[in-house]
Parts: sequence; C-alpha cells; structure tokens
Amino acid sequence: MTISAIFLRNFFFFYLAVIYVATLNVMPQIFFLEYSPANKAELMAFFLTLGTLSAIIGILISHKNIVNPESVFKKKHIAQIFILLIITFSALFAVKNIVPYFLFFIVLKFASSYLYNYLDQYFLKITPQSQTGTHVKASLLYTMIGSIAAPFYLSFFYSNIILNIAVFSAIGIFSMFFAMRNITKNFPNQSYKKDHVSQEPLKTGDWLFITYSAVIYIIVITFSSLVIYFVQDYYHLENAETKGGILIGFTSVISAVSIFSAFFFKKPILTTKINQHIEAKLFPFFSNLFVIFLLLFSVIMFYFKLSDSFIYLIFLSIPTGIGYGLFLNSSRNYASSVSMQLNKQGLLSIYNNLINYGALLSFGIIFLISFLSKHLSFDFYAIILKINIGLVIVAAFIFLLTTLSIYKFR
Repeated sequence: MTISAIFLRNFFFFYLAVIYVATLNVMPQIFFLEYSPANKAELMAFFLTLGTLSAIIGILISHKNIVNPESVFKKKHIAQIFILLIITFSALFAVKNIVPYFLFFIVLKFASSYLYNYLDQYFLKITPQSQTGTHVKASLLYTMIGSIAAPFYLSFFYSNIILNIAVFSAIGIFSMFFAMRNITKNFPNQSYKKDHVSQEPLKTGDWLFITYSAVIYIIVITFSSLVIYFVQDYYHLENAETKGGILIGFTSVISAVSIFSAFFFKKPILTTKINQHIEAKLFPFFSNLFVIFLLLFSVIMFYFKLSDSFIYLIFLSIPTGIGYGLFLNSSRNYASSVSMQLNKQGLLSIYNNLINYGALLSFGIIFLISFLSKHLSFDFYAIILKINIGLVIVAAFIFLLTTLSIYKFR
C-alpha cells in the first residue's frame, strides 16, 4: 500500500477531528453563551457530560463488533453512519431550540466515536506492520489539522448556516468516499479472529499508562472546554468567541508543529529483557517529562495572570501546544505499537476512549465547581486553574510509576 493511499484512506480522521473539536470547544460554548449566559458553565457541563457518555457507548459497541467483523462490517453499514454524521452535524448549525439540539448532539457523538474506533482498528489491522507508523502519522496529522481548522473557521463563520452545511457535508462525503474505497470484504490476515480471542491481558504498566493519559486529557479538556469563558470572565477581554477560537486554533497549530518535529527525531525507547526482540515504541521518558514541565508552566502562568492582554494568552499557547503535541505523539505511538506487536487490541480501544473518559471527568469537575461557586461565593475560574495545577502534579507522579513499571516489570 502506498503512502498516498494511506493518507487518502485516513482522511476521515480529519472529518471526525473537526466534529470533535467543534462539538467540544466551540459550538456548545457559543450556543449556551447565547441561550443562557447566566448558567452557561453548568448547562454546558451537563450537556457535554451526556454527549460524552454517548461517545463512550459508541466506542464500547464498536470494540465489541470489531471482534467479529464478518457479522457487521459492511460498506452499507459504514455509509449509513457517515450519512448520519453529515445530517446530525448539519442540524446543529440550523437548530436553535435546546431539545432538538440536544438530540442531534447525542446521536452525533455516538456515531462519530463509533466510526472513529471502528475504522481505526480496521485499517490498522489491514495495514502491513512496516507501515503502521505511517497510519499513526496520518491519523495524528489529520487530527491536528482538523483541530486547527475547526476553531479558526467557526470563530468567523459560525453564524453562516448555509455555508457551514455545504462545507462540512462536502468534507463528510469526501471522507466517506476514500474510506469505503479501502474497505474489503474480508481481512487479509486470516488469524484476525484468533488474535482477538486470545488477546494478551493488560498489565500494570498498561493501566498506569492509561491513567496517566487520562489525567493529561482531563487537564487539557477542562481548560479547552471553558476557554471562551476564561477569555471573557477571567481576563475580561472583548470578542471572547473570536479570541477564544483563535487561542484554540493557535494552540493546535503549535501542537501540530510539535508532532511533525517529533517525526524527524529518533524517539527514546524503553525496553526490557523480556521484550527486547519486539520493536514496540514504548513509552518515551524524556518527551513526557517535558510534557509535564510545559503544562505545569502554562497553567501556573495562566493562573497568576501576569498580563491581561490577548498577546499574553497567545504566548502561553506556545508551551501548552508543544506539550500537548508531544503527549499525543508519544501516547498514540505507544498505544498503536503495543496493540499490534504485543497483541493487546484492548489497549487501543481503551486509548481511543480515554479522551471521552477524560471529558466525562472534566465536565463533572466543571459542573461541581460551578455549582459550589454560586453558593460559596468563590472564584470559579481560579479554583479550576488550581485544580489543574494539582492534576499536573498528580500526572507527574503517575508518569514516574508508569516509567518504572514499563522498564522493570513488563
């Protein structure tokens, strides 16, 4: 399979990234800012919590189905999901009433997560092992481009309903066309079902890696899902919707640069005596040590608010973006490599769902702190930032345990 064929096949990652970022960082924030500005944080947290539960269910069901692909994997089945995505995503731009908006949102989150995990696992399995790295790079590339494009675009064109429906429907159709061109009736690897039945169990190092990654996602999502409100209420800047979108987009640009840079450098690999013969890209120590430092610096500087200018926020987006990009690159490589080379497909499914688990916990934190702040009269945004500082420290501790477990006990 050629590199260009893999990149065209994986274009659906771009479409799904656009949907994810739009429905997490931009659209709900703007919707509730207009719908109920007095209770926007609580409503958004509750709303996104239910959407995240729907996404988690989508991935769990897709993992169950991928174990027996012959019974459910049909081109017609995948086409129906793509069409459902196009319809429900378009509806979110046109609907202004909260009830139908909620229903379309729930269906969209379920379908997009189901499709993401299903096609990721399917295409990873049919990709030759020598090209697994290309699959991972393509998925990360499209994810970051989608994360950049969505907030920038929606910051300026969110209110143009017709244009939005046309643009995102075209992207969805393009994604569907190239994904379905690469769907075959049967898996080339005839041992697929056998491999799934006899999967290797996850060990201590795997679960510590999962926990560490989940904490990083909680930190990032807690901030990114409130960024527009931070700009408006904590830094008291005007045009919060536009500036918040720019911040999200710029941070994603820096993350993408960080990921691309990592492709050109040899990654440090932790190996053990037991698994020296397996060329798995195990957890990179120095990259994630740098991740911890950058995120801690960014959150502390954001909390102390040394300046209330928009340029200051742009500056803080640089270390945040670099750290998040390094994390995405190392964690994704680790999950994909271990899944393929150590026969632990369950790790990849859990990893693909981690962002939803992290979001669920993030929204729970936001809802609880927002509720308490109204009754105890404390600064909601300051408490959220203090919690994030504490979470970075927790992540550092879990990261240390992860490294020791992988190096010594795997």
